[in-house]
Amino acid sequence: MTPDSISSLYPNLSTLLLAIQKRPMMFLNSKSVIALSIFISGIQFAEAFYAIEPSKKFCDFDFIAFEQWVGKSFNPNSIALDSFGLAAYLAGADDVGFDQWFAWYKTFLNTRIIS
Repeated sequence: MTPDSISSLYPNLSTLLLAIQKRPMMFLNSKSVIALSIFISGIQFAEAFYAIEPSKKFCDFDFIAFEQWVGKSFNPNSIALDSFGLAAYLAGADDVGFDQWFAWYKTFLNTRIIS
């Protein structure tokens, strides 16, 4: 598989996240919200390291707005965790946190579409 064929399958982070949710073992080797966090952080790091211009970035999702929304909606005690860690913490398990994070993600997307 070439980089061009990968980008045709997953042109942006949103399409990749849908695929990861359906088949986490294919991408992360486990159904893990922590592995998902590391995977996404790697993409974000690479884009920052190589100074990818905003219009060409793969990460098309507004993580800053999402983290703020999760914090306001689900973290009233201001526990020092990002959305991934908070999902695992509140769910009580890494794999259940994976499902929780994606539930928040979908809810956030729906609220953004409605707004």
